[in-house]
Amino acid sequence: KRKTITRSDLDDVRRTIGENLARECEFQAYGRSLVSRISWDIDENLDDFFTGKATRPGHIAAGADVRREQWLETIAKSIAKTGICIVRSSSGQGKSALLYRYAYENWPAEQTLVLRTADTAEQAEHIRNYLQFRAGLGVPLLLLIDNAARQTSFWPLIVQQCAALNVHVLATVRTEDWYRFASRSLTNYEIL
Repeated sequence: KRKTITRSDLDDVRRTIGENLARECEFQAYGRSLVSRISWDIDENLDDFFTGKATRPGHIAAGADVRREQWLETIAKSIAKTGICIVRSSSGQGKSALLYRYAYENWPAEQTLVLRTADTAEQAEHIRNYLQFRAGLGVPLLLLIDNAARQTSFWPLIVQQCAALNVHVLATVRTEDWYRFASRSLTNYEIL
């Protein structure tokens, strides 16, 4: 079909093959659904967003949220300055909507990962290995950690690895969970 092959095409093939090998072999974080790529498929159940049950990426893709320009600019400046931004507040303040809105407007889906589970040291290690592999491909990454709590209690270890690998992190955490799970050894981050 005489298609022109670009460097981007070759990088995509390399990334796809590398990810598949990583999933099947040593790096089990993706295969075990500990971390996944974000999906911007429109969520059909918008009632969850409006009743305050849960904010999901599909709610943002559907435009259910109110865009908060000042906070989005503050997040962008924080990410640019330190690479790690933590949005901390009480429940129901719109932390998740800000997290997903920022990612939706600023990062391609194939470069945006979502931390799903990290409640054991073993899971954290799998995730760290996977992130190390992805960072080694030389493509910028954003890791989203929505509602860092018990299910993702080892998130501070993962964030430390992200800082070392130059992987950007945007996390949301309720104030009480910050004091319960956050590590004082986290360095070079901004809290909003």
